[in-house]
Amino acid sequence: MTNIPNLLLIDENHAHAEDFREALRNSKEGPFHCEWVQTLSHSVERLRRKTIWAIFACLSLPDSLGLDTIGRLLGAALDLPILVMGGAENEDLSAEALRHCPRAKPKAQGDR
Repeated sequence: MTNIPNLLLIDENHAHAEDFREALRNSKEGPFHCEWVQTLSHSVERLRRKTIWAIFACLSLPDSLGLDTIGRLLGAALDLPILVMGGAENEDLSAEALRHCPRAKPKAQGDR
């Protein structure tokens, strides 16, 4: 039996979660399993209970904003890869997160 990577999506927006799941279904790199939570507190709880392969996180959550979200995720996720998701309205915040995250590696344009 093959282990399917378990991805954790942290985003309060239902439409974003559906788009994320659709992208995973269409990925040629899959299959993937996606778990979706809407708050940072639920993500920390999930990280304690389940094996997660990677985290995809919005920085604006109902119970955490900005750099606090990254700091708390880093504390809970130890060495898991964390991808910060954000739109153009969050570009400054995403850049600030990159400057404060010791593990961060910005994705160059054209990288896949």
